[in-house]
Amino acid sequence: MPENENVSRTFATFRLIGKDLDPDTATSLLGLNPTRMFRRGDKRGESKVWLHGYWEICSQDVVKTTDLAVHIEWLLEKLEPVREQLGSLIKGEVKADIDCFFESLTGHGGPTFSPRLLARIASLNLELGLDIYFAS
Repeated sequence: MPENENVSRTFATFRLIGKDLDPDTATSLLGLNPTRMFRRGDKRGESKVWLHGYWEICSQDVVKTTDLAVHIEWLLEKLEPVREQLGSLIKGEVKADIDCFFESLTGHGGPTFSPRLLARIASLNLELGLDIYFAS
């Protein structure tokens, strides 16, 4: 796997978020085990509750490379076979995206994505977000 020596750590997360999203239904329809999930009304800390449902698969601790594109490819390999089921979940107020964590060591050499990778993301009708940090 290619490495990006400008990166201290990176990972990608596929997320489903929606007021009425039932994470158990998402798990059943997709046939994938989530990294994390909760439903609207579940406890959030001591005195709060979640106002929406949530379901995610994350490459953190699974994909061992500093090349963010490889993390995204790992997610796409899981999602592309269940494209139709995913489409049935992404409707109404349910949002789906790929959210990426990227921590730079140098402030240079950020992530790059090939047109082919971006086309794969677009074919699933997913947004791609980058959360960029700088190591201290």
